[in-house]
Amino acid sequence: MSKFCETCGRGAQNAQTVSHSNVKTKTRQNVNLQTRRLGGVVYKLCTRCLRTMTKNASLLKKAGTIPRRLISRDKRKATKIKTSQTKHKTHPTK
Repeated sequence: MSKFCETCGRGAQNAQTVSHSNVKTKTRQNVNLQTRRLGGVVYKLCTRCLRTMTKNASLLKKAGTIPRRLISRDKRKATKIKTSQTKHKTHPTK
């Protein structure tokens, strides 16, 4: 079960709780994920993305089409790697 938002890629953050005697204990702050069905597919979305979607309801009015930004995190990561590899290739001089 992944704990990442499938639209923006937000994940858990590390934090510290500080006691009265200044003892620090590491904790983990997870993202507030909600499951929503969009276009027949179930997505895990953070509440920030849900608020944005309700604000921009025109994105969801198209029945059966899913906005481009609702691509899974792994696919976006793969495209980032591909684009970064193509950018850094040097072309041979003529």
